[in-house]
Order: sequence, then structure tokens, then C-alpha cells
Amino acid sequence: MNDIRDFKLNSIEEEAEFKYGNKFEYRVYSEWSVVVAAPDENQIPFILDLVIYWNGPFGILYVLVASRLGNQAGRYQSVEPRDFNELELFLYMHQEYFERDGRHHLWVMDLESNNRIVYDNHDLIHIYADDLKVIELCEKTGLSASEITIPSPHGHNYNPKYDKEEDLLFSDYDWKHFPLVEEHDDP
Repeated sequence: MNDIRDFKLNSIEEEAEFKYGNKFEYRVYSEWSVVVAAPDENQIPFILDLVIYWNGPFGILYVLVASRLGNQAGRYQSVEPRDFNELELFLYMHQEYFERDGRHHLWVMDLESNNRIVYDNHDLIHIYADDLKVIELCEKTGLSASEITIPSPHGHNYNPKYDKEEDLLFSDYDWKHFPLVEEHDDP
């Protein structure tokens, strides 16, 4: 029997891929706000549809929370900023890995405006930018405003078929390594 789970997040009770149902949620706190988006597919194109409006240059933070290959867990910051075309190439080259494997988080930051996106291993995209523009884009892409709840209990799948992608990220790009930050990088 083939037990490879080619998806990022599952509900333990159902042992099947968990999808949120194409939702977004606007969360307002006393000091800040965030739009959390949960498209059921094509998360990388969704991210690119947001950042195309940002000026750049862009920083990338790859957060490895669990490795199947013995790579050190941690935060890996891109050494060089990227323009939009370089960011787009990087994200599309590794799209399936980012969208289908649960061993990591991915941050994209506009270094000029401090806008940022955090695509986490719960398959959620946290967007810190102009809330009204982000909400408008969410609605245009067919997401509906609704509360988003992570299944409990749930599991993160680290798929052997993506091990090569993990290695490629470290061999093909220059990174500065930093330790995990417990309150942000919870696996």
C-alpha cells in the first residue's frame, strides 16, 4: 500500500487532505491587523497576485520546521533581495513543494514598505499590507469572508517525493541561517 500523502495538512480524524473552503478572514487587534486567506489551491499564484502591486525589492524567509533529510531546522533568510521577476521565478520553480508539503513556512517581504506575507504550514496565507486592497483582491479571486479554523487535531505531511526540493533550496540559493523563533515558527 502506498502511504504517501501528497498534501500539506490533514484532519487526523479524516486522514484526508483538509481544505478550508476558499475563505478569508479579517482579524483586527489592538496594535495591528491581518488578512488571513485560505484559497484551496494555487496559493503561490495568489501570493504573486498580491505582491505584483508592491514596489520591492523583496526578501524571502524560508522557515524549515522539520527536515526529512537532516537539514538544520531554522530560519533561512535570502542573502540578496529579489525583484518581482526573480521572486516570481523562485516561487513558481518550487510551487508544488510550497503548496503540497508541510515541513516549512514561507515569508515574502517588500523591503521598501514592510508589507509581508507569511504562508504557513497550516496552508494559511497571512497578509500584512493595505487591508482594504487585500480584502478586495480576496473577493475578486472568489474567496468569501468567513471564520477560518485550523482542524484539531491535525497533521502536517512531510512527503518523501519533495525531499529533492528541500535539498535544491539549500544548494541553489544563498541563505543566512537563524534559529527558529518559538512564538512564530511553531511546527
